[in-house]
Amino acid sequence: MKFTGKTISDMKPLNELLKRLTKLDTTHVEYGYDSTIHEGSGLPLSELAAIHEYGWYGNPERDFMHQTDINMRLEHKNKFASDAEEYLYYGGNIVSLYTQFGKLGTAMIKDTISAGNFTENSAMTLRLKEGNKPLIDTGELMNSAKYWVVKEPIK
Repeated sequence: MKFTGKTISDMKPLNELLKRLTKLDTTHVEYGYDSTIHEGSGLPLSELAAIHEYGWYGNPERDFMHQTDINMRLEHKNKFASDAEEYLYYGGNIVSLYTQFGKLGTAMIKDTISAGNFTENSAMTLRLKEGNKPLIDTGELMNSAKYWVVKEPIK
């Protein structure tokens, strides 16, 4: 007697996991500033943020974006890992996951600026402004951070 038979494994759960992994690889979140014009300077917020971050045009470096990145990693890495793990195992909406991360990022920018651990304004800036609260004077830069969920791989 000749035995012939086969078994079929249900690979749907693995296939769903692979789809979710692919979405993680092809979607990301960015947070920071766009080209909205800053009322006080007339510059795009993205340019104003870069001027402060890198210290251009005689302004001291105030690396609030870099500090934000470090703070995000230190304070939220466990949350990122657990949220991503939950998404992988249980599914859900990738945009919602990254929206949460984007909201955390913009809040962290505000917290970093609010902490105010920056070089004081220059004498010229002090003459132009009434206070000495770098990055906070009007609150416009601090409160204008945005996030974007981007449906393409990080370049």
